[in-house]
Amino acid sequence: MSKTTANLGYIFYREYYQKIEDPEKHQNKKQKEDYEKVLNIYNQKLFGAKLDNFTGDAWPAYDLEDLAGYFKFELQTTYPGLFIGAGVSHETGAQGEIKLGFQFDPSTGLPVIPGSSIKGCLRHYLTQMLNAAKQYPSETATYLSDASGLALTGENIIPWLDTFIKTTFEGPDHPYKRDVFFDAFPFSSENTKSAFLGPDFITPHGNNPLKNPIPVQFMKILPGVSIRFTFRLESFSFQDLTLSEEAKSRLFEKLLKDWGIGAKSRSGYGRLVPFKKNLKQVNQKPQSSHKPGRSTRSFSDYTVGEEIDCKVIGYEKNRLILELQTKEKNSRKRTVKDIRDFPLGTSVKIKITSLITDHKDFNFELVQ
Repeated sequence: MSKTTANLGYIFYREYYQKIEDPEKHQNKKQKEDYEKVLNIYNQKLFGAKLDNFTGDAWPAYDLEDLAGYFKFELQTTYPGLFIGAGVSHETGAQGEIKLGFQFDPSTGLPVIPGSSIKGCLRHYLTQMLNAAKQYPSETATYLSDASGLALTGENIIPWLDTFIKTTFEGPDHPYKRDVFFDAFPFSSENTKSAFLGPDFITPHGNNPLKNPIPVQFMKILPGVSIRFTFRLESFSFQDLTLSEEAKSRLFEKLLKDWGIGAKSRSGYGRLVPFKKNLKQVNQKPQSSHKPGRSTRSFSDYTVGEEIDCKVIGYEKNRLILELQTKEKNSRKRTVKDIRDFPLGTSVKIKITSLITDHKDFNFELVQ
C-alpha cells in the first residue's frame, strides 16, 4: 500500500469521531452545523479515495494462481453496488454522519469481504439447494451439473450434495486437506479516477407506510468495481463422481454470480458479473478543463423553454451531477427527492426556465 494513502478503516472508525464532542451536548443550531461540516470533511475523504493508490507490497491481491491448489476469479459489482459490514455499529445520532457500519481490512484500510463470510454464504446457498432438491431433484441436479460439469441426476443429487456440503465446510480432520476461503478485496475500478466508495441512502418507514421517512446515509462499494476471490481447494470424490479443484472454483463462481453477496442483496446490492477489462466507465465526469457549472457555449445560443439532453454522472448528497450532452460537455447539479430514482448513466432532460444574464448562465428544471 502506498505510504501516502490513508487507512480508510482508521478514518471511518477512529478519526471520524475522535475530535468531536458528544453530539448530544450540541444544542444550538450553529454547533450542530459545525459538527455536520466536520463529518462531511471525513465523508469526502472516504468517497474521494482512489483505488489506484492502493499499491505496493501490502496489496492483498493473493496472486497465487501459479501455486498448486490455489484458484481465483474476479467479479464486478453492478448497480447499485455492494454493501458489507451493516451490522457494525457506527452512529451517534448526528446530522450528516454515515449511520451504518462498513467492513474494512485493518492493515490495508481496504474494504474486505471476510473469507468466513464467503464461506458462510456459499454454505448457505448450497444448503438452500439441498432443501430444494428434496422437492425438485431433477431441476437441482441440472443446475449443479451445468455448474460443475458432473453428470448429476435426480437420484444421486441429494446424497452427493449432502456429502459435498459436509466435506467442504466442515472439512477433513487434517487441516492441510481442507478448503481455504481467503478474504476478498477490490482490485480494479472502472469509475473515473478509480473511485470505489460512495454514499447511498435508505428511507425506513417502520410500521407506518404513510410516514415521512428520514433518510439514513450509508457507504457502499460503487458499481464497476472488481472484486478478487481467492481459494485453496481440494478435489471432492463421491462414489464414481470426482469434482476437480478447478471445477469447484467454477461452481463457487457461479453461486456468487447467481446469488450475490453482502447486505441488502434482495434490494439489488451485491449482484456480481464477470470482470472484463476496458469496460465503459460507469461514473464518467466532464473531461473539459473549464470550470464546471459554466458553459463555454455562447450564452446567446440558449433560449427559455429549450430542452437539453443530460446524463447522470455522479452524486453529491441528494444532488445529481448532470453532464450536458452538448459539444462542451459541461455539468450542472440538481437536488432531487431520491437519488436512487436516477442510476448512474441515466439519460434525463432539463428545460431552461430563465436566463441569468450577469453570470451568463441559466436556471432549469428536470423534465420528467
